[in-house]
Amino acid sequence: EKDGLHLGEPLQPPDERRLTSYRLRRVARIYTDGLLEPLLTPQDLRMHAQLYDATDQVTKGWLRFGRRLLETCVRASESSAAEGRKIVQVLVTAGQLVPTLAKLLLFHLNSIFPAENVYSSRKWGKQCCFETIRQRFGGESRFLVIGDGSEEELASSSLQWPFIKVSLELDSEKSLHRLTTSQILKNFNF
Repeated sequence: EKDGLHLGEPLQPPDERRLTSYRLRRVARIYTDGLLEPLLTPQDLRMHAQLYDATDQVTKGWLRFGRRLLETCVRASESSAAEGRKIVQVLVTAGQLVPTLAKLLLFHLNSIFPAENVYSSRKWGKQCCFETIRQRFGGESRFLVIGDGSEEELASSSLQWPFIKVSLELDSEKSLHRLTTSQILKNFNF
């Protein structure tokens, strides 16, 4: 009702966009605050912690490793800012935006990927998302794509961006577990 919308009435396209925009701002605020406590009961929070730990064990430390690697990149970006360079972490997903933000929050990655740096390619594709990102950050910026799919590999290639292919298979040569911060940073000549 704050947006002038009334439940039960059919929404017209402008009202639909306004309601979607309101919902997205609300979800982004929850995501940015990063607090699960207001959303989950104490029992749910304990169950979430147990599920997180169990998932990390089943994946042989994939969650812990991935988070550590991303945190190292964040620290590198903070130190590069002192040298006049800025590194920004951006996530492009084929999934819907709100469920992706929820997953990032549940996997404790909301501090690494700000809501405004999470893009969904579901409707327009990775190529369009990458072009939007290039436009947002400017043509003088350097970009690096890390992914496991052919769509992001083709899109990065068409923009002449370096691409590091990773595999979700734990025993693969290209497993995320084998990726190092130095492999990432060498693409930026640091």
